[in-house]
Amino acid sequence: MILAGCLWILIGLRSLTGPEQMMTPSVFHQTFPAELTAALWIVTGIAAIVLSPFKHASELGLFLLVIQPGLRVASFGWAWLADLIPGPPPGDPLGWYSACVWLGVVAWVGHISRIPADVRAPLTGRRTRRRRVR
Repeated sequence: MILAGCLWILIGLRSLTGPEQMMTPSVFHQTFPAELTAALWIVTGIAAIVLSPFKHASELGLFLLVIQPGLRVASFGWAWLADLIPGPPPGDPLGWYSACVWLGVVAWVGHISRIPADVRAPLTGRRTRRRRVR
């Protein structure tokens, strides 16, 4: 979850510092200002990092990690449907592909959500037992 949070922060920084994206009117997340997009990525990434050590709060962090990729799945899926339906606004013929890529990111977040927050030995997946100090 910490790795995902770091990646989200990097994506947010890239949206601030990188070149502007091509605007397709039917891809609704592209109509957001770059500052808003960056803030959404960075805030959800930081929140996931901060919440990751806590067993119950980590579920909220994982939910926050799904917001941005889920928005892109919906946005690109909608743009692809807009391309299939004749008339304005123009759609994105490769929207299905982009939606599938972001759906993979959502699936990855779902996969890491199954890792318990209190795992001490990540290579084996088993909790380590505390040794009693005498």
